[in-house]
Amino acid sequence: MGSITLYPDQLAARQAIYQAWRTHRRVLQQAPTAFGKGTLATFLLGECASRGKRAVFGAHLEEINNDLVDRVRQGTGIEPRLLMGSHAEGPADALITIISEQTVARRGLDLGEVRLFIRDEAHRAASRSHQIIADACKGDTLHLGLTATPERGDGRPLDFYEVLLAGPSPATLAAQGRIAPMVTYAPAKPGRALAQDPVEAWPVDATGKPLPGVLFASSLSHSSTYAERYRAERGFTAVHCEADTPQRDAIVARFNAGEIDILCNRSLFCEGVDLRRSAVTMAAKSFGHAGPMLQACGRSRRMHPSKRRAMFIDLTDNVARLGLPDDDRIYSLTGAHGIILDAPPSLPAMRMCRACLCWGRGGRPCDICGEPLPLPPPPKLSKRQLIEQRHAKQPLQGDAWEAWKNFVNDKLAMGKDKKQIVASWIYGAGKGNPPRYTIDQVIISGRGS
Repeated sequence: MGSITLYPDQLAARQAIYQAWRTHRRVLQQAPTAFGKGTLATFLLGECASRGKRAVFGAHLEEINNDLVDRVRQGTGIEPRLLMGSHAEGPADALITIISEQTVARRGLDLGEVRLFIRDEAHRAASRSHQIIADACKGDTLHLGLTATPERGDGRPLDFYEVLLAGPSPATLAAQGRIAPMVTYAPAKPGRALAQDPVEAWPVDATGKPLPGVLFASSLSHSSTYAERYRAERGFTAVHCEADTPQRDAIVARFNAGEIDILCNRSLFCEGVDLRRSAVTMAAKSFGHAGPMLQACGRSRRMHPSKRRAMFIDLTDNVARLGLPDDDRIYSLTGAHGIILDAPPSLPAMRMCRACLCWGRGGRPCDICGEPLPLPPPPKLSKRQLIEQRHAKQPLQGDAWEAWKNFVNDKLAMGKDKKQIVASWIYGAGKGNPPRYTIDQVIISGRGS
């Protein structure tokens, strides 16, 4: 499609989407940040337009929509229509339209002839504006949602979509060299309070220059304060941004060009912003659930010549509650629990490398030095558990076993309970000693044997 080239996993996702559309109209595709969801969306929009059908792409952020305009022009050769707020550009009869969902909700645009509607950051699909968009489309319109994190903090299910397709894990993409590998630093004793001062904790390279990255603060005032302190106390070029900050696109461009070291925000840069130069994600806040944490980490995972790896520096309890960025996860459309760790009981416990201080799963190589992280010590057993272990090792044979088995069977026939049987043994045949076997072993072996 034009100058667009898809990776094998993107081609596999495209095939899975078309397969799902055979039986369902509304499909949600999950894939990690930097998988190339924008490239995949552009490819699908171009395919739809090449058949003479109208296609629409919608997102809630102007950065995402502006990026798609450029992608469509360069990748498909089609001049798209852009509608955001009162701003409109491009041919009115364009087969590809890029809109902000807020604009459609306010204007009430006619989407009746749209064959394909693609929604980015689709974990917001339970929002009222998205439902207005869906109602404006015909019943046979194909819908595709794209998101890295199909989970909502308010617990509402993503039941607008009928089927969810899971993409490759971040660890898989990192191993392929598609995204930057990420190392994680977190407090040894996590809590809601900050384990370190974010200004003092910001990492620098060998020359003392700050590594570029994004700080997520607990409030707008904290974000603004941290930006001022970075400038005053450490001489870093730091900028605070919020929703009404003018010329955000220009600020992002300056950051990616190396003119700004640190972007400070509360949650503005969690989603949909290409901060490819970022090598650090610092969490000076507790994220409510896994979705925002993974989205925030994604800002630093795009490949860039200036970095070999990315860092996630958690100053609170996010890692302790929500796991590591590269942990395997299971995704669903349930909303509140749309992201859960894959088989938590079987996951090795998280351990800190004593040499590098980064976190990983016990028994696996450290992401920095490659040494296997220690497995946690086995849990301490209670006295009862130790006795049960000893019982389990006893062979069920010999005179001692026969005496115990006959004793238990006699007492059970008399209607005695387990406590009475054990007490009778200790103060009778056992001569003050507890039995070497359990009553359950007798019952399992068969009373008549």
